Amino acid sequence: MVAGAIAGGLVGNEVQKKHDQPIAGQQIIVRMSNGVLVSVTQPVNPALRQGQRVYIEGNGNSARVVPQ
Repeated sequence: MVAGAIAGGLVGNEVQKKHDQPIAGQQIIVRMSNGVLVSVTQPVNPALRQGQRVYIEGNGNSARVVPQ
């Protein structure tokens, strides 16, 4: 039983290390058609470039900027 607890602790520690890895992100500021600026932080999307027309999908913490 003790060996199982130790093995479980070691496996759990390795799983936790994998989930704690940082994810590359980018902050995107979008100027809406009415002039309002909206800032969205999301994982890097190489399909986005400055000046491109975009959509903002979702809202709050689930908002994402995607190409139009």
